Amino acid sequence: LDLVQYQLNSVQIELDLQLSDRLPPIAASWEHLKGVWLNLFINARDALRDAPKSRQLTIITRLAPDDADAVQILIQDSGSGISAAELPHIFDPFYTTKSPGQGTGLGLATSHRIIEQHGGSINAISTADDGTTFIIHLPINGQLTTNT
Repeated sequence: LDLVQYQLNSVQIELDLQLSDRLPPIAASWEHLKGVWLNLFINARDALRDAPKSRQLTIITRLAPDDADAVQILIQDSGSGISAAELPHIFDPFYTTKSPGQGTGLGLATSHRIIEQHGGSINAISTADDGTTFIIHLPINGQLTTNT
């Protein structure tokens, strides 16, 4: 978050952190996961940049409610959301909803691959004009794989 704090502040995004202090360590590549978080935070900034209503980014970390052997990270924005037609494609390589020159369509595809290499999953829930929530599950005792 420190790396994008200035960018979030520059477009007046309110940050709501609900970070559990009781999470166990996980087997993970810090550098790779940092790339995932940066991508999701920058995408949220872009979604919130022109939002007419409140601009809020909420980050929640907790034990996964449906899996005692996983942690869950939720990244929610109050932006314009993703349409039902676009949502099934957001993790496809080179798929982007951004204007030309604004994105490559590789960020979410790469993030998806990294989370899967950690034995986890990433999903998105979104409604047009009502924001987006990315839900990431990472196993507590997982093993990092390097399959491409």
